[in-house]
Amino acid sequence: MAKRYYDVIVLGAGLGPLLAAALLAKRGYRLLVLGCGTPEDTYEEAGLRLPRWPSYFGVGGTPIARLVLTELGVRQIVRRKLQPLEPRYQVVLPRIRLDVTADRERYAEELAREFPDAVHPIATFYERLDRLAGPIDRFLRDDLVLPPDGFLERRRFQRASVQNPFGPYGDTGDLWADIPAGHPFRLAVAAQVRFATHSDPDAQTPMQIARLHCSWLADGSLPDGGLAGLRAFLCERISLHGGEVAIDGAVSEIVVRRGRVAGVRRAGEEDVTGAQYVIAGIDAARLAPLFADRGAPEAFPGFAAARRPKYRLFTRNVVVRPEAIPEGMARHVFFVPDPPYPPIEDNHLFIEVVPLQSDAAVVCARSFAPTGRIESDPDYLDSLARRIDARLEWLFPFMDRHVVLRSSPWILPSDLCADPSRRSALLERAARSPDRMPSVPHVPQDATLGLTCLPHRVACRNLLLTGPEVIPGLGDEGTFMSAWTVARIVTEKDPRPARLRRDAAPKFEMG
Repeated sequence: MAKRYYDVIVLGAGLGPLLAAALLAKRGYRLLVLGCGTPEDTYEEAGLRLPRWPSYFGVGGTPIARLVLTELGVRQIVRRKLQPLEPRYQVVLPRIRLDVTADRERYAEELAREFPDAVHPIATFYERLDRLAGPIDRFLRDDLVLPPDGFLERRRFQRASVQNPFGPYGDTGDLWADIPAGHPFRLAVAAQVRFATHSDPDAQTPMQIARLHCSWLADGSLPDGGLAGLRAFLCERISLHGGEVAIDGAVSEIVVRRGRVAGVRRAGEEDVTGAQYVIAGIDAARLAPLFADRGAPEAFPGFAAARRPKYRLFTRNVVVRPEAIPEGMARHVFFVPDPPYPPIEDNHLFIEVVPLQSDAAVVCARSFAPTGRIESDPDYLDSLARRIDARLEWLFPFMDRHVVLRSSPWILPSDLCADPSRRSALLERAARSPDRMPSVPHVPQDATLGLTCLPHRVACRNLLLTGPEVIPGLGDEGTFMSAWTVARIVTEKDPRPARLRRDAAPKFEMG
């Protein structure tokens, strides 16, 4: 018997699970959120609080984000918390520095200055994206489930596919027209899209390019306090509506009985915490071991292994004095130093310049690190960090004179290596393990529109998945879509809490 019981238990404290939890808490469900070791957006080293990855929010204007934030009653609050970026970002290639700005006239001047040989084809490219924006919005409507499961969802998807300008597989049409295949403008667009998507960056589809490039161009902003601030705000909303949030909470087992989720066993406890639904927002590879042998779905371990990530996202931080930052550099920069070579590792960097205090700033650089290299070579991350340092010193002249600290959230500093027995050291080693690096899931061949990876429903009844691994091809917009979908699945199966909350709303408002 479970001594405690919830309508919904949410595993993970990333953007996807927190959005789903906030929606369900607002609809009246008794809910518990367990962080399950979700890495924080920042970490501490040498007395400084450093970013674990760059912060960028480019989906605030998409229909699904507006819908979710409106239902939560926080759309205007979030708009005030989002700081529009101008320029949205910069792209740095050999002999090219492009300011990408929402001001169309200024942006057209930038494009004409950097790419005088392709002014008309580039203008045609953006005219095509403008024409596609409306049909894509109508296609990615709130009742569309990606990937569809079951007769009704598949029928709904087939009907919606008529409005998809990229066809039933999302790969129809040529966006580039007369822009040559090797033209640097293509590389400038791809450099941003590769980091905007959460899926394999080497397999971009026309639909991904159109959607992700336009979203970041139109709605590029920075949340107040970065992504950590946005997640903290969602935790506040969950608690405000009666949900419980235990960021430090962990789970040792997902309990399955007769093919249905019965609850979870929290770490260090013998009793089961019961639940009608469990929503998991953690990596599939970490989720599979949580099933007990007797109740484990036989197909799930193989299912997780089939989604083995091709890349992981590595971060290098360099703390510098303000004099090291070149004048005119944007807050966010995409840097591709050697275009003929593959855009991975140190040859493709997403850089954010983050002010720390009046006398220091941190240059936070993110790159794609092949999973195979990380697993096979114990010295690989140190080598990659040194190569990234060399690239940054080329981009930031005289940086070496102003460096205060070099760090990575995925490389242990020397003081932790010297005394690994301390409890704090053990916890830090676990939090900074390369196994915890964000993964870039591989999109299978049968993926819906080339956008999806994992289904929302897996293995047993009332176990639902959300987060970046479900619809990785649409980046953060896919995370919003996934959160909205699992919240709707729960509400449609058991609408009583939502109905009670709706009927009682006038009383609460008067009281």
